Amino acid sequence: MSIAGASQSTVLVLLWPLVSGCLPAPASAPVPSLPQASSSERSVDLGKLGAESLPTHTFHITNTSARPIRVTAVEKSCSCQEVSVREGDTIPAGGVLDISYSLPDDRAGPVGGLLTLRTDADSPELATIRLSLSATLPRRVWTEPSTLRLARGESASLTIRSDVPGTLETYRDHGAVRGHVEVEGVERVPGADGAIESLRLSVRLSPAAPAGLVSDYLSLHFDDSRTSQIDVLVQGESTGRASCESPNHAGLKP
Repeated sequence: MSIAGASQSTVLVLLWPLVSGCLPAPASAPVPSLPQASSSERSVDLGKLGAESLPTHTFHITNTSARPIRVTAVEKSCSCQEVSVREGDTIPAGGVLDISYSLPDDRAGPVGGLLTLRTDADSPELATIRLSLSATLPRRVWTEPSTLRLARGESASLTIRSDVPGTLETYRDHGAVRGHVEVEGVERVPGADGAIESLRLSVRLSPAAPAGLVSDYLSLHFDDSRTSQIDVLVQGESTGRASCESPNHAGLKP
């Protein structure tokens, strides 16, 4: 072999470790398994939900440790929330636990919850697993304004709105708890698609309302299973015919 050939062979021998380092590791080479931080704390925002959507999400927790782990405690931020995991459930090594987490849907606007799972895992990332869920639920029925203040002889407009299509079509009737409030008329305001966009009620104090400060609730009734009634506080300052003079001195002249 020539000196040039020997030098070339030497260069190839020196470069071989560098070249082989760029190749995939052989299948038999052990790959270390480390707990993933994403498995210990997750947050999901479902955004604004539709009328028929539920604030529910399924989380997937992977046990990245080399042994099974057991759930030792399940802590919900509210007892009204529903979860599919129970104390004593186990996750095998390399296995996945599917956790269904549901928030109550009997309210409107932003809702949220925190679910904390505690396990017997050795790593902190899997020993405490926090899952948070949030969503914005549609408002089925509300009024603008939320309360009314009236004076005798004056009328005020009360607008009823809904984020759920078809709910306002179920409006049935109204009534006053104490009989101090009257509705003079109901206007159904159509939207661009022809459906009812809002309801406008003309509200006034009843002529039979007592003098002084009057407080009553206007009840609005709907043929809707989830929102059958809402109550609007109505307050009024009425001036009746009652005299402010003392009966012992009425008609007396100084």
